[in-house]
Amino acid sequence: MRRPGIWALLLLTVLAATAGAVVPEGWGPPPAADPKAAGGPDAYGYRYVDNDGDSAAYRWVDTIAGTWTAVANLGDDNVVGPFDLGFQFPYYWYRVSQFWIHANGGISFSLPSRSWTPQNPGDEGFPNPAQPQDLIGACGLDLDFTAGGRCRYRVRTAAPESLVVSWLGVPRWSTTDLYSFQLVLARADSTIRVQIQDVTNPPNTVGSLGIENSGGNIGLSYFSNGAPPQNRLHDVLAIKYRPPATSTYTATDGGVVAALNTQSGAVVQHTGDALQPWAIVKNFGTTNIAALKAVCRIRNSANTVVFADSLLNLAVAKGQQLPVTFANSFTPSVAGTYRLVVRTYLAESPVNTANDSMVVELPVVTYQSWIAYDDGSREAWGSWSGTGPANPTGFGAHFTVSRYPVAIDSVQLYINHAAGNVLWVEIRDTTGEMGGPGAVLAADTIVFTTTAIEWVTLGYATRNLVSDNGKFFVCYRTPSAGLKVGLDESAPVSRRTWEYTGGWTLYRSMETRDAMVRVNCRSVVLGACYVDAAAGSDANPGSSAAPYRTIARALARIAATATDTAYIRGGTYAERVDILPAHSGTAAFRTVIAAQPGHAPVIDPPPGAAYALAD
Repeated sequence: MRRPGIWALLLLTVLAATAGAVVPEGWGPPPAADPKAAGGPDAYGYRYVDNDGDSAAYRWVDTIAGTWTAVANLGDDNVVGPFDLGFQFPYYWYRVSQFWIHANGGISFSLPSRSWTPQNPGDEGFPNPAQPQDLIGACGLDLDFTAGGRCRYRVRTAAPESLVVSWLGVPRWSTTDLYSFQLVLARADSTIRVQIQDVTNPPNTVGSLGIENSGGNIGLSYFSNGAPPQNRLHDVLAIKYRPPATSTYTATDGGVVAALNTQSGAVVQHTGDALQPWAIVKNFGTTNIAALKAVCRIRNSANTVVFADSLLNLAVAKGQQLPVTFANSFTPSVAGTYRLVVRTYLAESPVNTANDSMVVELPVVTYQSWIAYDDGSREAWGSWSGTGPANPTGFGAHFTVSRYPVAIDSVQLYINHAAGNVLWVEIRDTTGEMGGPGAVLAADTIVFTTTAIEWVTLGYATRNLVSDNGKFFVCYRTPSAGLKVGLDESAPVSRRTWEYTGGWTLYRSMETRDAMVRVNCRSVVLGACYVDAAAGSDANPGSSAAPYRTIARALARIAATATDTAYIRGGTYAERVDILPAHSGTAAFRTVIAAQPGHAPVIDPPPGAAYALAD
């Protein structure tokens, strides 16, 4: 891990003196074997045993024989996936079928909103309501794949079904100590086995091993921050977590997993563009829910409710994730920072209220003005210790805009720099791991000649830098240890900041901080576009060779500042068509929706849908 250098405003002088320092951690030999090494049960009934008491046999699974898959793109403090489990594995009172792998020695069964960093305060221990949840900590340590090591997994879909994930020779951050261990899920008896093959200089006071459920409110800890001392790591250690044969645990618990996108990240909405709110709700409890209520409200910067809608009597089976779309759309006319809140309600009190709601930042803008997640006020600085010419680090901001294609005219970053510091600014697409920073679309190098705290601005207006899908990253990396970016801690937070410490991953403090990075955009008119319900895709550029799939997507790209035509090919279009002011043309510039010559499309909206034509 690159340790974050964060300086609070009032503590700038004091903390600056310790920037980049690595806190020493305790080391020592493992304690004598404990013949009673067992623990649990947790609230559901899971227990653990280990081989210190000869209760759990150590049986290392050969990582050469058989069919293994090498896990690519693991780095320092990141997460990759999802991967198909190949079978339904019973875990707590539900079943899981996919998993994500964390570089720091664990797997998640639900989409993690960020990577697991068990070395950081708030991320250690089990159970833990903080993200990521639905987590198994095989051997949670500050591991660094950028310095070496491998990860491989093997799925066996024929009886006896199993999953084995192995971390092999992975260095602990900023040390030469190597760790090899593996996690084994056995379908036959629903057990979870952790096997520690080799740990160089095992730490006494750090490490996080355990399991937890999808809500992070029930779980079982084997070892966390030195406790209990008899469970410290050592070579040839086996730990087995066993579920109960039956459980008397019951819980009613419905909640929100995500809203507007799977990361619940900010969505930039242009004035005049309609937003169709949606969410993913989940039954976290042990019994089916017959009538879950979901309410969506949008508030403006004055905290006034400007939109409200609800869904009643949602039936959600235990363990089920249910995508839901609210019937009404929201079309803002005034720019500003809005926030969307989706909240669930049950007839009886849920056991875990922490997952009852989701707040999403909703910046409403008019193009050719700065699009920002920050409020202009910096609360902290962000940097990473260990930064240097051989180890550049940085931050990035993900922007998703409602009106596209869009041209990127300029970007701004709030930077604290010294003379001689180097800044690499990059515009990237979203083709990276888990939708992260991918291909570089533009790159610039700045070598500062002065010491200053300032907004650094770069222009792109002459480069024809266009995003066809309205999704892109503004990133920076630096080889200069003294360079820092401003961090905003004011609510709402975008959840759109990413970090770079040898590889790109979601920022570990994304729930509470935004990197101060901005962008200025303008609409692009590309002429005629094409729509094909059968062969098109809304991810296409809308050309004749690569048409869109829906009429709505075609209209979203049409601006009211130039004559533009959407040619519709044959087929049935079961969609509601809303022609809004931003896309409906003027007397001088016409918007035309026409059948492509020789085609006879049919627009047949679903029952209850209607057309909406703006005045």
